[in-house]
Amino acid sequence: MVWFRRLRPVKLPEELPANDRAIAETEFRYFMEGLWWLLDRNCFCVNPVSGRLRSSNKLLQLTVAARVGWNLPPTIFSHNPEKIRAFFHEHQESGVVYKPFHPYVWHHEDGRVEATHTAVVRASDLDDSAGLHLCPGIYQKRIAKR
Repeated sequence: MVWFRRLRPVKLPEELPANDRAIAETEFRYFMEGLWWLLDRNCFCVNPVSGRLRSSNKLLQLTVAARVGWNLPPTIFSHNPEKIRAFFHEHQESGVVYKPFHPYVWHHEDGRVEATHTAVVRASDLDDSAGLHLCPGIYQKRIAKR
């Protein structure tokens, strides 16, 4: 029996250069995900990792929600600067929000913590084509809160 609980990223030596660290972290992540899938298929899992992975996949969630008839705002998943700008201009009156596919947290040496989150897109956010191209995101027509 397997119980997936408090899954944590691998701890690597502090002196590992940033580029090597990025590669090692990615390789460990894919290794562990592969291992979880194998365990999920071959063992009794109290909380199957396949369900956790599906539930944290925003692309899959929104696709399923649309398929079952939920009312969703106009949405694009993109890293194409021209398509993102066109979407922004099409929905400029109501506004556009950006959502990351996965939340990220930065812990600064001075104790500050920053995280990615849903954010209103401003026209000036779309000036950096290279930045838009390097980081895919979810863009949706902004729906005003009630």
